[in-house]
Amino acid sequence: MMIAAIVLFFFGMSVISLVLSALSLIFAIVEFLLYKKMLDPFFPKKTSHNVVAVRKPKGEVKRRIIFSGHSDSANEWRFTYYGGSKLLVGILLGLVLNIWAIAAGHGFSIAEDGALNILRYVFLAWIPILFVALFFENKKRPVMGANDNLTGCFISMAVVKYMQHHDIRFENTEVWVVLTGSEEAGLRGAKAFCKAHKDELGDVETVFVGLDTIRDYDFMAIYSRDLTGTVKNDESACALVKEAAKQNGLDMPYKSVFFGATDAAARYYHTRLDTADNLDIKTIEAVLGVALETAFLFDEKGLSN
Repeated sequence: MMIAAIVLFFFGMSVISLVLSALSLIFAIVEFLLYKKMLDPFFPKKTSHNVVAVRKPKGEVKRRIIFSGHSDSANEWRFTYYGGSKLLVGILLGLVLNIWAIAAGHGFSIAEDGALNILRYVFLAWIPILFVALFFENKKRPVMGANDNLTGCFISMAVVKYMQHHDIRFENTEVWVVLTGSEEAGLRGAKAFCKAHKDELGDVETVFVGLDTIRDYDFMAIYSRDLTGTVKNDESACALVKEAAKQNGLDMPYKSVFFGATDAAARYYHTRLDTADNLDIKTIEAVLGVALETAFLFDEKGLSN
């Protein structure tokens, strides 16, 4: 739609161009920032699955902790593989600037017609960027997803496997493992799980620990807010995980996901390089220790203390 908007703007059809630009911006905000299902009617329906396991306590359920990873992987991001995060960010920045520029261009008056004509040609320079962005995803090459996010699934399962192996069952704390599908398709699996279990999980104090891309030891962190800033994680839950890390000799800082500052800067992220031989056992072992400690601390103290 942005390519069409530029062409229409160049030939003076500014009203239609503005409408297309506005729709592009709305789609970006609603789908990417708010994770709403606005464009779902334009996609074929497919069936995904969540896998859920519950380790019951000995007595009455008074607390609940959920460990989760997503079991699906992504199609390859071409530009991450060929150019790393800098190329990826450059393309995304080009898209954002283009939408803004066309919207701003409609604010010129007739007296500024000369500047408007210049803008028409400037916008043409963005067409190659927009055209390249059409091939952002390689639908013929789904990646293995060993790091993103077999690691999160493995650690989540390993928590209850450890408890079973050592015959550990909490007195009043229920431990769940939730492996979600369709995370790469807009968090659909997690949303479906929350919708299906909202009433069931509202009975006692419940904390959710999401684990994703456990790969880079020096960059391990507790993400206290999401990429878009629309969700702020519970401070007590974050503090619980931070204390668990401390008990394991790790100083894990609070961070927010952002391109270039996390695993997204690595070339294996959403590429064919995310294979089993690219796993980092040291990091997986460290985070498994943190996850286990989190479960034991939560059983002992909960969040209220």
